[in-house]
Amino acid sequence: MPHEAPIITLPSGLVDLESRMNKVERNRLRFVCVGEMFKNYKPAPWLIDGFIQENSISLVFGESTAGKSFFVIDWACCIATGKRWSGLDTVAGPVFFLAGEGFGGFCRRLRAWEITNEASISEAPLYFSDRPAALMDAESAKDVIQAVRELTKANGKPALIAIDTLHRNFGGGDENSAADFGQFLNHIDVMRHELGAAVVIVHHSGHSKADRSRGSSSIKAAMDHEFCVTVEADKTRLLSCTKMKDAASPEPQRFALRGVELDLLDAKGRPDSSAVLVRLDDQGGSQDAPGAERGGKALDYVRKAVEVCGNNQKEIVRTSFYALYPSADPEAKRKAFNRGWKTYFDSLVTET
Repeated sequence: MPHEAPIITLPSGLVDLESRMNKVERNRLRFVCVGEMFKNYKPAPWLIDGFIQENSISLVFGESTAGKSFFVIDWACCIATGKRWSGLDTVAGPVFFLAGEGFGGFCRRLRAWEITNEASISEAPLYFSDRPAALMDAESAKDVIQAVRELTKANGKPALIAIDTLHRNFGGGDENSAADFGQFLNHIDVMRHELGAAVVIVHHSGHSKADRSRGSSSIKAAMDHEFCVTVEADKTRLLSCTKMKDAASPEPQRFALRGVELDLLDAKGRPDSSAVLVRLDDQGGSQDAPGAERGGKALDYVRKAVEVCGNNQKEIVRTSFYALYPSADPEAKRKAFNRGWKTYFDSLVTET
């Protein structure tokens, strides 16, 4: 009877050394010389030239009425349509917006953007979620990836994923906890890796410090770019870069929120309204932007009419204005109201 070789069972915890060494050989660390680094150098492409790089992660923060969401909506619309933003080139591509609020507010802001920019985004590759995502949860992050992939089959690789806001899309964790934020960030990194898109997060400023974002101090450290939106004394909005990794920080830019009367109707059938960002020039003047006091006397009476009627709906304000304005000439009242209303509405600031 032939002799059978004994079956040897390795003790628990030991591994096949040869197999292990082969694996190390396949994945061994390499050092490369500087010349090879120069030869293989690939500059990081910009999604918005000088502002946001492709496949980066950015934070836009500010107080609750600063207008930070308006900036991200403006970026999203420009990227989805290939339109230049604030005179800067963009790379056109699909944009996906994780919305932390209802469609109504976004719908008004998007229509205001269309009217002001004379461009349609109805058929552009710009998509909004119908609910927030709990991105601390791995399964929720997977759901986002899958939903984006289903739409990219027809539209191509996504360019940008906007998360508005961090708090509404965080999930059950604590944004002040470095560990919880680390888990949230890990899932965003998976999304970026799987989808190849840049991510912009909208967040609130600190409770006691408006010059930093709320929550864990590790948030800023994890960002490639960080932007702060502040409301200046004259109600203009200042967009400042507070972190720009591996590139020069862009100069601060000033904007105004210009009121836009819409062709959408409110619940009582009256024209609805929203606002849109308008870039200001270096002297603080507008480039097709709000003028502070051009309505003169008529503007003063429009403001009084708004105070009296407690409403900013145009026709309601008109009735109150006609009752207050010191003229018996109906045509003079009409012209004065139209002049004052235009200035008032152009300077209307809408909260975000």
